[in-house]
Amino acid sequence: MTTDYQNFFGDLHNHNHVGYALGSLDRSFEIARNHLDFYAFTPHSYWPDIVDYDGKITHKWKNGFHIARARWPEVVQLAKDFDSPGEFVTILGYERHGTEEGDYHILFPDLQGDYELIEDLAELQAFARQRGCLMIPHHPANRLGHRGFDATKLASDVSPVLEIHSEWGCAEHDRAPFPYKRHTEGGRWTKHTLQYYLNQGYRLGVVASTDDHLGHPGGYREGLAAIKAKELTRDALFDGLRNRRTYAVSGDRIDLDFFLNDQIMGQEL
Repeated sequence: MTTDYQNFFGDLHNHNHVGYALGSLDRSFEIARNHLDFYAFTPHSYWPDIVDYDGKITHKWKNGFHIARARWPEVVQLAKDFDSPGEFVTILGYERHGTEEGDYHILFPDLQGDYELIEDLAELQAFARQRGCLMIPHHPANRLGHRGFDATKLASDVSPVLEIHSEWGCAEHDRAPFPYKRHTEGGRWTKHTLQYYLNQGYRLGVVASTDDHLGHPGGYREGLAAIKAKELTRDALFDGLRNRRTYAVSGDRIDLDFFLNDQIMGQEL
């Protein structure tokens, strides 16, 4: 069976020195344009229930949030400058940490440049619904209370996909390759892996993205999102994400087509 969808590869979750990571903002856009189809720079922006681990680390995080807010107009302008539908698509977004509910990166369907740091998760989901945003949970396999994904709070209409692979490791199942080692909050928790969620009846698409903290989007083996879309535009990419026409790759860009009873991946039978 054939369709008129194409497979596009990009990074929906990446960091640089605008926030509390490293690497040039400008250079990250250049790197992404040189080897990806789409790119979302997602600065660390806020943490409603931040834990005071120790003074120096907490200060680093909070200072990074101030930097992200101050330089957001620059981020918006670069996204507009680099956006070239049909060749390379930029997506605006930012990250919300959550000790109890897990981390999300929020992606916007346009380049207007909203910067709404809504603390309550349900209110943020309502905002995303109204604005047409997507919220992607990432590193889900951390434990609850340690920035792991709380699936009981899932709003599938704004969070249709789950980031299951990044430089953190792979959350497909608890014995998958790439165990949680980098940035770890204690290793993979079986009840927060994709296979467990599917067995519990959750209907989730999957993506990967680097979560790289060195300003290098699309780093090899750190993860890429694959989206099936009819054209390389922001609207078409968001349509693919909403309808779960997505998959995750950890290294090589594998072209994948999957059908069951003439239905493409992401559909319900």
